[in-house]
Amino acid sequence: MRFVLSVLFAVVHLGPVGGSVRVEESVAAAAASAAHARNEVGVFVHRGSGVSMPGSPSRIPENSLWSFRSAVSLGAKGVELDVWLTADDEVLITHASGGESEGFLHEVSAFGWKDEKETEPIQIEHFRYSEVKTADALKLRESWGTAASDLSGKTPVEVSERFQRMDKKGQKMQREWYSHLKKPIETFPDVFLEIPKLEHVLEEFSAQIEFNVELKGTKPRLSAKVAEIVKRYPEAKVVISSFQWIPPEEDAATTCTDPVKADKASPEKCPNGRVFNDLLFPISEINKRLPEAERIPIALLVEDRGEGRPSPSTSRLAECAQRYLGAFQINIPVTMFLPEDFADLEPPPAPMDLQNFVRSMWETYSLAVATWWYGGVDREVHLWASLWSGVSAVIPNNGERAMTVTRVWADPRQDLPREVKKWGDVYTPTHLSPDADPQLDDNPSLGAAESRVALRGALPLHQDQRLEALFA
Repeated sequence: MRFVLSVLFAVVHLGPVGGSVRVEESVAAAAASAAHARNEVGVFVHRGSGVSMPGSPSRIPENSLWSFRSAVSLGAKGVELDVWLTADDEVLITHASGGESEGFLHEVSAFGWKDEKETEPIQIEHFRYSEVKTADALKLRESWGTAASDLSGKTPVEVSERFQRMDKKGQKMQREWYSHLKKPIETFPDVFLEIPKLEHVLEEFSAQIEFNVELKGTKPRLSAKVAEIVKRYPEAKVVISSFQWIPPEEDAATTCTDPVKADKASPEKCPNGRVFNDLLFPISEINKRLPEAERIPIALLVEDRGEGRPSPSTSRLAECAQRYLGAFQINIPVTMFLPEDFADLEPPPAPMDLQNFVRSMWETYSLAVATWWYGGVDREVHLWASLWSGVSAVIPNNGERAMTVTRVWADPRQDLPREVKKWGDVYTPTHLSPDADPQLDDNPSLGAAESRVALRGALPLHQDQRLEALFA
């Protein structure tokens, strides 16, 4: 793979992790870093432009056409988006709030309540799209980062960091305030300011970007509907992912769907704790009826259950993945194999546990690994840890920073932060190495052959400039 953007840049040198980027023409630095065999990693921006709910700084409403256009303008390889099924079988793109059995709209939509007193939020799986659309319940609310920033006079990042320091009571008050905020977006065309349907996004962006579609909720029929929609857009490159999957044992469906049994079960028995239905299995069954070239790629999403619980073993996750025809990747939280305070350590230690996990997954089971970010403010060191460990894709909130870091990483003439160089040898899975079969570039998550920014002949704009330019 050649990194075509390299002709546009002088050598970029990064200071300490999380620091600023400066451009300098340093032949010595380029030569010193040339020995590193580094892979090009695809950036799939989380929810299009990052999480925009309370505690996160994105200025663009998440999972909106506006957010996906923002990702295109960055030159990102893809976007991660979330889908639910309505009562009348429409596939809507939204993360919603609450758990998989709730799916509330009151934090996403400016009019996401059933009653005028705003005491009962609308649930996606229980409403009919045709009825709610006429009631403005699909109209997106201004992002929390923008609203909180305007109110406090602080930047979206500053208010997000302050939110993370609040106790649970303070965070709950912020969520309550935001969920009753009547401040819908009014700036751009209506279609970009509403909760979109999956077909709207595939129609608009399939030629420009790839998709990691996360299945959410409790309805198994969602899987078939998504596969049906994807089939109508053969040019679209789509990966299907979900937390809602069940291990292969006969008793797993009973144990892992029971709230009491699943909570008591070990991560080996029920890796994601309680699930409501297996949303990936219908995709696997559809794949059995398709020629190999037409099968829908599947990624198993893994949740960090926290509370001191150990992570499921590599062999266990691989065993679970083998149940699904088309499964090629495990998507894990970026912090799953890192020390709890990893981002605050000076210097950060080599993320050996993460690298060993990625290495074992690929070399033993031929499964790729992607890392995804929770809400909040992204830490740059987590990007470097992911790249150094050999992941195939990253799913961050801050797409702009991720694009900058991955460009530096992919160009062997550019130097790495000194903390990262101290970690030792990087790991590059064979499918991502410079000598890999170029046909692998057609796989939606196994690295990018070229940068879309370079193909469009423009460098990404600063976020404020992008917002003005997106609809020019």
